[in-house]
Amino acid sequence: MRQLCLSKIFLFYLFFTIIFITNCTNYDITDPGPQPIHLEDVEHQPKLNVLGILRPDSANGAPLSFIHIEHSFPIDNIPDSSIVPDAEVKVIKFAENSPVDTSVFIYTDLRIFPTKEYRNSSFFPGQGTYQLICKKEGYPTLTAQTTIPAIPQIEKGTLKLQENNLSFKIIRDEDVGLYEIVLQGKGWLVKDRFLRPKQGNVPFEFSLIGIPKGECVIKIYAFDNNLSEYLTVNLSIKPNIYQREFSTVENGYGSFGALNIFEMKIDL
Repeated sequence: MRQLCLSKIFLFYLFFTIIFITNCTNYDITDPGPQPIHLEDVEHQPKLNVLGILRPDSANGAPLSFIHIEHSFPIDNIPDSSIVPDAEVKVIKFAENSPVDTSVFIYTDLRIFPTKEYRNSSFFPGQGTYQLICKKEGYPTLTAQTTIPAIPQIEKGTLKLQENNLSFKIIRDEDVGLYEIVLQGKGWLVKDRFLRPKQGNVPFEFSLIGIPKGECVIKIYAFDNNLSEYLTVNLSIKPNIYQREFSTVENGYGSFGALNIFEMKIDL
């Protein structure tokens, strides 16, 4: 009787071992993972979605700062257009934690840009802290804040031009997370982006192989931390993987950032 019971136990474990091995053999890495047995019915809460960039430069005399605004929508009710053309948009400058100036942005192309965005024809910002306020009936008031960095500076004595190489260092700025360096000459342009290191000044090095000799312009774009994160965050869609929503604003979605620019001419 004892031997019979042991045989039944052995057959029981053998049966489940075979099932386990069979399931593992048929598993494909592309198969969907475990699915929830219940999906919560969450009501869509409309919010504003923005991309705002403050910058000091201009095109044909018109400032290049802009605020782009759309509205959110449920996935099962996609509208023909999500653009919001009638929001109330203000950018407030702060000094020592107190507001000192307010600029109203309106939806316009200023008669020179190919598309309409929220712009202000006399807004030429400098280094400092700015707050964005966007209001639209039926939506929470969106707010955000950014700091326009100082104009980037090349560390004295680090600009070195060799036969096939150009190198220099930029003085560290904690308000900057990402730099874009552009070299532009007659009929050619090269550029690259560099993240600010965890410590020390920021080294750059360019190969000049294949680049014509002569005068060119160095442009250094310094992106604030909000815009740096926006430009480097991974927003790819991966099946069966949860990704947190990306935003640098309050009561809405998107990013409000800034940049500053350094420019100089050199002879290669």
